Amino acid sequence: MQPGAAVQQAKNDFSLVGLLAANVVALSVAYATGMPLRELMIVYWIQSVIIGIISFLRLCTVAYVDTRNPVATQLGDRAFHAIFFVVHYGFFHIVYLFFLGPFPPERMQSYLLCGLVFAAGHGYSFLRNFRRDRAGRPDISLVMWLPYARVLPMHLVILFGSSLPGGTANFLIFGALKIAADAVMHITEHRVLAPRR
Repeated sequence: MQPGAAVQQAKNDFSLVGLLAANVVALSVAYATGMPLRELMIVYWIQSVIIGIISFLRLCTVAYVDTRNPVATQLGDRAFHAIFFVVHYGFFHIVYLFFLGPFPPERMQSYLLCGLVFAAGHGYSFLRNFRRDRAGRPDISLVMWLPYARVLPMHLVILFGSSLPGGTANFLIFGALKIAADAVMHITEHRVLAPRR
């Protein structure tokens, strides 16, 4: 795909628009409620968990076709990948949660609101691209590992952002970097999983 075609595809990708809108709304909620950077990192952690849930659903529904193996073997392979992903990805995020510390009780409503916004954005993306994913028939191992590449920029933001002082400038800079990373990885993921011609 040529760069011009990729830009045009991004313009027509309403799931990308939904994802960007979810980021802006969540960032606005965090800013309006006076969250410091460390607490903003928890918002990003929540989004990462939602990406994991959506990825698990994709593993369970992706059109997995392998003419070399019988259907029973394919179903067993799908189950293995889904279970492995839940255990490994889940453990990964439990470790990150210990790194970030407990959720401040006074922020629970804000975190819930941000989580619902991200769930709506990523859920819309999943539903909109469900048919394209099935038509693309991507390799199930690729579907399992792509979420790690998707959340890597986010986790870098968590690592570096939580060590910086607060302030409006750092808050907005890291918010902008996070949104840009989300957009790039979203476009990359959909190009990788695009239907094969």
